Amino acid sequence: MRDLGLMGESTFSLWCGDAGLIPNGSQIDKTGWDYYVEFPFDSDATTMEVHKPACECKVQVKATDKNERKLSITLSNLRRLITAQMPAFFLFIEFDGKESAQKAFIVHIDNELISKVLKRLHKLEQSNTDNNFNKRTMTIHY
Repeated sequence: MRDLGLMGESTFSLWCGDAGLIPNGSQIDKTGWDYYVEFPFDSDATTMEVHKPACECKVQVKATDKNERKLSITLSNLRRLITAQMPAFFLFIEFDGKESAQKAFIVHIDNELISKVLKRLHKLEQSNTDNNFNKRTMTIHY
């Protein structure tokens, strides 16, 4: 039986290595991200820029054999990503039943997505229904 999650994460790690990025994997995947990615310092930095940090971000990798261009994500994971103190992204990798990635899509956790998630969280918090965010999902289109 195929392990699409492992396939997706391995593919992402390979792509990072090829691009010179450092993909630090999550040991316990419970907080919404799979990789904390560190970028190299800009080798052409001037003395005016030498104090600037290298870029960093969090990435959640989602692998699928479907090509529906959408996937449900738990609200607890979304909440972690939208409140992160650094840029965060989803990487959706479609394998289409094959051994290697066929297509990949990156979704930035931007202001529009943050707003949608916050509205959904607020709506659930104000309702009389169970607002257990790890049992509720929101569909992310890519």
